[in-house]
Amino acid sequence: MDYDRLAAAGAVVAQRLRTAVFEQLEFTASAGIACNKLLAKIGSARNKPNKQTLVLPRAVEDLMRDLPLGKVKGLGGKLGAHLDKLGASTAGAVADLPWATLAEHFDTKARWVYNTVRGIDSEPVTPNDKVKSINSCKSFNPTSDPAAVSQWLGVLAQELADRMAEDEAEHGRRAKSLVLQYRGGPGRVPDRSIRGAMPTFRQRDTPEPQVIASAALALFKRVSPPPWPLHRLALVATEFTELTGSGVASGAAMARFLAGTHNRQQQQQGQQHPAVVQQHRVEQQREGEQQMADPQAQQQPLCVAATEAAGPERSIAAGDVQQQHLDLQQLANQSEHQQPQQQLNMPQLIPQPEQQQQQLGRQQEQLDRLQPRMQP
Repeated sequence: MDYDRLAAAGAVVAQRLRTAVFEQLEFTASAGIACNKLLAKIGSARNKPNKQTLVLPRAVEDLMRDLPLGKVKGLGGKLGAHLDKLGASTAGAVADLPWATLAEHFDTKARWVYNTVRGIDSEPVTPNDKVKSINSCKSFNPTSDPAAVSQWLGVLAQELADRMAEDEAEHGRRAKSLVLQYRGGPGRVPDRSIRGAMPTFRQRDTPEPQVIASAALALFKRVSPPPWPLHRLALVATEFTELTGSGVASGAAMARFLAGTHNRQQQQQGQQHPAVVQQHRVEQQREGEQQMADPQAQQQPLCVAATEAAGPERSIAAGDVQQQHLDLQQLANQSEHQQPQQQLNMPQLIPQPEQQQQQLGRQQEQLDRLQPRMQP
């Protein structure tokens, strides 16, 4: 009963996590709650979509009895095909095989197979911020038009290239394999896939959507017969390898990642309602008028650095004012010798010489007002 209470608490935590994901990202999620990773993964796939499954120990035998081997992690592929040849296509059927049979056919893996089909798993839960694959998928209305498939592959390739660039910038690695997953054909056909090498990009430091789309289309053309009508496609980048050199992200990939982040921020700012933008401008203008009318507010910029560095008890000495006066004079001399062609090339965030002169004039007036009061 103690475990049942812990499992119920875990189910509450999972529900809260799924709710938070939906509220913040508007994505639904499924979850599995069990005593180990193996059963939790099976449970999470049991009642999709947007549901969760609690697997208690007394329910494991019934859960595994009719479970196809393809639903159990590690029992698909060649290992599953070998078990199928022995007449066992479900976890329950494998559990009924004699131990001697498992030992004869699977040698060192026999113990692992024996435990897995019984829901026994001792693999620890370890946090990992590096995903094993990067996916981009889309479901759409059934189509038998090759042009529509090419268009969808272009959309997915763009999304996959952006995600690959972000992963490369963060982890300094590049996928070696490209997998095309597809769903289509008459009746309820499960997802199928075809794998190929990740193409070489012309700009070696940057994943290119056009190159990925062409490689994905070539993979699709290898599928015979074509899975018409097609209603789902996915591109997967997997089997990562560290980049050459120091193992950190390339400069081009980092620039692409930062540029994408900056563009998304600009888009968010551009979507701001005009009334909000106008209100912000009015508030800025009002603050400027208040500072011009309040001498104390004009003195504040010269006092901030000193008070933050040494605390409010320290007053500004005359030497500090003189040093700031010298700094302002040097800035004025630099502005006077500024070349016109250099002014044209200056970034917009840096004040132009005319703006600097106006700013220097205002700061000089502030210095003149502060100088008498701050003499020792």
